[in-house]
Amino acid sequence: MPKTVAWILSVSALLLLLMSLYRLLLCMLFTPDTAPVPLWQVLVLGLRYDARWVAAISAPLLLLGLLPGLHLYKRSTGKWLALIAYTVFAGFMMALYGLDFAHLISFNERVDGQVWAHFTSDSEQSIGFRQNAPWMIIVLLAGVGTWLLYFIIHWLHRRIGKPRSSDDKAMRLFWQVLTLVLLLFALYGRPATSPLSGAAAAALPSADARKAALNPFETLLPGQDTKKPAP
Repeated sequence: MPKTVAWILSVSALLLLLMSLYRLLLCMLFTPDTAPVPLWQVLVLGLRYDARWVAAISAPLLLLGLLPGLHLYKRSTGKWLALIAYTVFAGFMMALYGLDFAHLISFNERVDGQVWAHFTSDSEQSIGFRQNAPWMIIVLLAGVGTWLLYFIIHWLHRRIGKPRSSDDKAMRLFWQVLTLVLLLFALYGRPATSPLSGAAAAALPSADARKAALNPFETLLPGQDTKKPAP
């Protein structure tokens, strides 16, 4: 397996693991009535949402690494571009997850499209959240988490880069194409004519399951409301 492919898959797996652990935490603390939806169904659907966002950052970096001048191991420019991209993504993820968790503690509701729409409004709920949310804790934890992820991602880059690269060009091409296909499939979300959308979570019969399955990144997209089942 090429080093670039191995590193991208390792970092993608790390991000997916963190996202899945966060969802499991939500199911344990805030979603006691996921029945009749089995926990595994919530986690599997959530993993599909997570994989879509991880693929959105990993697929471009894989293509970037195919360029001779921006190789993620042979060129320092490519290496640092990828490290910065993953670190920015991780920082944004930590901040968004912190905001989502704070909103759950305050109102027992996850961040959704309506929250973003009314976040800057003059409603009593919005003003109360802006004044009472633990912003310093969110910023501190997001900053510390981002730095830790940066060091882990950088360590993975060095660790994977130690063995000598293979000279088998056919095998390298096989792994590159296979990984790109997997990332594009994850980006699409499902084997259907239309890509994965919030409707998949909205179709779940439990309100708590709908809230737990959706990735917080989905709330940045228009029309991702899961409070009511899809018709």
